[in-house]
Amino acid sequence: MVNDEPIHRGRGPHLSFVFLVSCLLAAGPVLFEKPAAAQDQGDAQDEAVAQDTDDLSVLVFSKTAGFRHSSIEDGAQALREIGEEHGFSVTHTEDSTAFVWPDLAAYGAVVFLNTTGDVLNDEQQASFERYIQEGGGYVGVHAAADTEYGWAWYGQLVGGYFDSHPHIQEADIAVLDRAFPATAHLPERWTRTDEWYNYKANPRGKVHVLATLVEKSYEGGNMGDDHPIAWAHEYDGGRALYTGGGHTSESYEEPLFREHLLQAILWAAGRVDGDVGPTLTGSYEEVVLDDDTTYPMQLEVAPDGRVFWIERDGAVKIWDPSIESTVMAGWIPTSMKIEDGLLGIALDPNFEENNWVYFYYMPLSQDPNRLSRFTMRGNRLDMGSEVIVLEVFMQRDLCCHSAGELHFDKDGNLWLSTGDNTGGTAPRTDERPGRALYDAQRTTANTNDLRGKILRIRPQPDGSYTIPEGNLFEDDDPLTRPEIYTMGHRNPWRYTVDPETGWLYWGDVGPGNQYVEDKLPQGMEEFGQAKMPGFFGWPYFVGPNAPYRDLNFETEEYGDWYDPKDPINDSPNNTGLRELPPAQPAWIYYSYGPSEEFPEMGLGGMSAAPGFVYHYDPEIAGPHALPEYYDGKVILFEWARNWIQEVLNDEHGDAMEITAFTPEIPYTRPVDIALGPDQTLYVLEWGQEFWGHNRDGQLVRIDYYGNEKRPPEALATAEPLSGPAPLAVAFDGSASASRNGGELHFSWDFNGDGVADAETPTAEHIYAELGTYTARLAVTDAEGMVSETDITVTAGNTAPEVSIAWPPFGGIVPMNTSVPYEVQVLDAEEGMLASPGARVTLQPFLGHDTHERPLHMHRGNTGAFNVVPDPGNGPYIIDRYVRLIASYTDWGTPALTSSDEVILYPNVVQAENRSMGEGDNLVITGNRQRPQFPDETEVYVELGHAEYVSFSTVNLHGVDALTLYLVPEADGAVQVRLDAADGPILAETAIAPPEESPIEEREGGPPIIHWMPYTLPIEAPEGAHDLYIVFEGPERGTVARFDRIEFEGPGATTRPGAGISILY
Repeated sequence: MVNDEPIHRGRGPHLSFVFLVSCLLAAGPVLFEKPAAAQDQGDAQDEAVAQDTDDLSVLVFSKTAGFRHSSIEDGAQALREIGEEHGFSVTHTEDSTAFVWPDLAAYGAVVFLNTTGDVLNDEQQASFERYIQEGGGYVGVHAAADTEYGWAWYGQLVGGYFDSHPHIQEADIAVLDRAFPATAHLPERWTRTDEWYNYKANPRGKVHVLATLVEKSYEGGNMGDDHPIAWAHEYDGGRALYTGGGHTSESYEEPLFREHLLQAILWAAGRVDGDVGPTLTGSYEEVVLDDDTTYPMQLEVAPDGRVFWIERDGAVKIWDPSIESTVMAGWIPTSMKIEDGLLGIALDPNFEENNWVYFYYMPLSQDPNRLSRFTMRGNRLDMGSEVIVLEVFMQRDLCCHSAGELHFDKDGNLWLSTGDNTGGTAPRTDERPGRALYDAQRTTANTNDLRGKILRIRPQPDGSYTIPEGNLFEDDDPLTRPEIYTMGHRNPWRYTVDPETGWLYWGDVGPGNQYVEDKLPQGMEEFGQAKMPGFFGWPYFVGPNAPYRDLNFETEEYGDWYDPKDPINDSPNNTGLRELPPAQPAWIYYSYGPSEEFPEMGLGGMSAAPGFVYHYDPEIAGPHALPEYYDGKVILFEWARNWIQEVLNDEHGDAMEITAFTPEIPYTRPVDIALGPDQTLYVLEWGQEFWGHNRDGQLVRIDYYGNEKRPPEALATAEPLSGPAPLAVAFDGSASASRNGGELHFSWDFNGDGVADAETPTAEHIYAELGTYTARLAVTDAEGMVSETDITVTAGNTAPEVSIAWPPFGGIVPMNTSVPYEVQVLDAEEGMLASPGARVTLQPFLGHDTHERPLHMHRGNTGAFNVVPDPGNGPYIIDRYVRLIASYTDWGTPALTSSDEVILYPNVVQAENRSMGEGDNLVITGNRQRPQFPDETEVYVELGHAEYVSFSTVNLHGVDALTLYLVPEADGAVQVRLDAADGPILAETAIAPPEESPIEEREGGPPIIHWMPYTLPIEAPEGAHDLYIVFEGPERGTVARFDRIEFEGPGATTRPGAGISILY
């Protein structure tokens, strides 16, 4: 926790300016045209400029020691004209002897106008450094980045060095900061012609990026999806701004570019304010509010600052800022079968008066899911106040997709998202008798069903609801549901409504299928945008309306491609309209691999989620609110890829630029984000593991500081955290640190009574009475800034120790098999429990890549679980594994829960999904998506001499042979080594190219590879080891292509003899 002391952002340091004799201005005034959206702000700037430039002098320096731009005189003339128009003097020189201290103090800003090469000697460099250190301003134009490569200080000042450029051409500039004075007058998409620089390194993080080039709008860019072209920062006591435009003479005739230069000069001179912190590394502080979360799902922040959040198992919690800790508000009885549970929460728009809160959940009875209203009594949820507003039928026999988020919009409408509640793999259009649960046409494409939709209703005080105007269907058609706003969703688990435009954004968890030529489009994740109600494609279309084909599941024959202009639902499971509205494409879409259209999305698992559209309001923004820089941007997050990003839309609402948000903060599966009443950001993090009690799940607040001073970092540990009373606990806060220098003052409150119990970095406290206590450490630095951290201690009960005795971590389990398990529990108060009974739960999950789905949960400390693969995915789905989580809750007061987990591997593992050593010949070839059909190409690894693929932490119990599927390209050998690339050899075999090539080329498609199996018998070593598959052969070129490894034998499905002992 951090004190919310006001931050005062005034002007930066100023020089004492005096007039110098300057060049007389020749040209008359120029009228500056501004976009309508920026006109008011521009008028205010003009007024401010007129009042604050009469004592300003600017030095324009254009000496060149390399290439000389013919536009220099035009640029200098334009700056003289700008100075005359706005009441300040401009001196233009190419004489480096002007760089003498203190003479430079006469200038409010120094402009490097297309300078090149080494233009200042050592003494002049020292004078310029002194000028900046005393509060001077610098503006670099275009080739200022092609200057003084050997002067490291200048490199930091300008922010980046020139690398290359293509020919002069038109390009789009994404103006990211429309609050900063030098870019506030510009449109979101600024299209102009110039020479566009590539820079040696991306300066983002070291400077505040104002604008970027959209590389797909021109030829020759080499910096990828993040190509800064204008930036600013405070450096070494002064202000510095660089702009990449200004190569051509025509640039200096453009009104928008001239205004850009004017405002750059005024900001650098300290005559106008501008925040340069928003994209600087270290501008944000992650403040942990609660690090003890279980299955966190959604959060809402009340007008009084209380943070409500729910957990999937039914817990309703509140972080209360008045006591700076979390309270349990209530527990809604819910079932977590398949993907259900307590899924959504929304506070009534009039919450301050009526204390109403809405939840969406599956009741324990497994009746239809409920959208219910409850009443809060202070920090307590009145469990007897439930009013059921809406019910959504959900089948409980087959996984997956529940969605379930709730939100109110500014008009008092309540929105609810629902999943398609359908199993199987794409295409989910199985119309065979008895296969309705595999047919999403019965739900998401059904106009008479609430599943696979985003619903919009208006709750009434009596618990009923009405239908607001503007939904997809009217209220008088028996074949439609009027609650539907959008349909055709697979699992729209997160969404938001822009309070200004009313546009709806959502994240839809997409299918993971691969592209199959002439059969299936590539499965894609989607961010959707709806400017009006509509049908968004699933299960007929994905991403940019890429169509599936009508598949006859009986004959396995493919029919026509579905038509997005005229989608027809003729499934026998459909109870709604046959003719659907035209399908609308996704706003942003991507798959597991690199996205050509949206490369900013990255790689890996997929779980798209929009957070909110930010609209900065200075009337309510608190001292640590998100800065105005984000105004109008859409904030997205990705649960599987651990990032938050900002999206700048163009005037049509299309995503023009996508940029990482606070990339220095290591988010761990963000599951929800929300703004507080003071526009401070809150993030709910699920934690690293897919399911279960994550030790790293937490609720955090992201405080913005920009260039302001930071509070200290409070870090504390305690040992032990639980045990019988009286309990002596040793506390240590010595790892805490000041960010502003000076010593720290420590204050410990061990029992939460608000009284300091100790004031030393380390301390000990004895808890004499039973109970759960929150110990708090507060550290205060020399600036008076305070940070706090909490530790939970339980006296009177010791947390049990839980161990999965079988199967072993890293064990091998073939698909479609039964695996025995044993969980052992040691309770300090009760000893080793021979039969802990139903208080032990074992939850298996089948995972692929970063996605997991729960299998049947088991109770009891012994039994067996079944490993059942995803229907239709075959043996080659991306990176398959099984996770087991065993949990036990003891009988103590208070009760404590502990858990253990094990990862198991399938008997078939793809080489490309494992770690690889570096090498000149090592390369992954093919599409990472696995084919569903055996006659399609595969992805594999090419390896040269001494290169390897490694498999981490594998237990080979029950494995008697390893079969490697290879295509040798040269005479050599393959070795299986333990724990290192040069470790003990477990098995090896010679390899040689076959006489007849196993690679079958075919016209119009990728080749068919007939992989050659090499079976290596082994004697399984004890315990878990890293396996290294090492290739030997000629030092140059490829030795072999490596597709997969198969572990032969029963693996962990059989146990060794009884009598396994676990030591504690």
